[in-house]
Amino acid sequence: MFCALALLTYVIYSNYPSILQALEVATKVDTLSYVLVLLAASLSFLFRTIRWVLFIRNKESQQPFYVHSIIYLSGFAFTATPAKAGELMRGVQLTQYNVPFSFSFCSFFSERLLDLIIVLCLASYSLHYLTGYFSIGVFTCALISLPFVATKLLQTRISAWVFSFLSNISSLRRDLMQLWQSPLVVKTVCLTFLTWSAQGCILYLLLIAMGCDILIHEAISIYCLSLLVGAATLIPGGIGITEASMAWIMTQFGIPKEHAIMAALLTRSLTLWPAILIGIVCTYILRRK
Repeated sequence: MFCALALLTYVIYSNYPSILQALEVATKVDTLSYVLVLLAASLSFLFRTIRWVLFIRNKESQQPFYVHSIIYLSGFAFTATPAKAGELMRGVQLTQYNVPFSFSFCSFFSERLLDLIIVLCLASYSLHYLTGYFSIGVFTCALISLPFVATKLLQTRISAWVFSFLSNISSLRRDLMQLWQSPLVVKTVCLTFLTWSAQGCILYLLLIAMGCDILIHEAISIYCLSLLVGAATLIPGGIGITEASMAWIMTQFGIPKEHAIMAALLTRSLTLWPAILIGIVCTYILRRK
């Protein structure tokens, strides 16, 4: 975390004149735009929560929705951990409701895999725009088909044979089969798409409020590609790298530098830090019980 903050400080210092201009640009964002941005952020949290509850309902159906919601949201306190691995703490909370940790792990793994697949799909437009050697249609169709191919593979004798050699994790195949049933996969894929589209809309709303000319699918794709760049560095939360890459990609789409810097900083401020704050609050609520 210290290294990430140091990197962010360096980026701010090296671009100080542009940041001063960016602060002037930020005044163009009106109250209504901030309200819409917070609504988009709230929707993304809601979609992710529903997806998690759909997973957990395969093992536990007695507790009300809000209980699992608080447990899920508490994991956001660990969003800044590498690969969000700290969010596995949800599994510890769920054991008191007779949900095996192995099932929580499989749910976490399924979440991360779906996030990766959908974010890659949404980022494909920017990859094509920047490289010119990227088939958006073929790549997107291939990625979208992966969850359904995985569902079929888990049902084959080959997967049963492979998992039979892994005696220590023999329950994983059974748990994964529950989580990757075709009807459930359709729902979770759609929720994942809505989640990251809603977060990408935050960048779009801010850029439009600043008077920039950009299309909504471009903003969503820029946001998702910058998330991948930040995640690839394994820096906690991608802090510094995600913002810098987001700003750079925006300049490649013709967004002025000062607008790009402020839009990147505001977008991350309104997606990463509120999530961590919500996680801390929910963790406190769980400890009070």
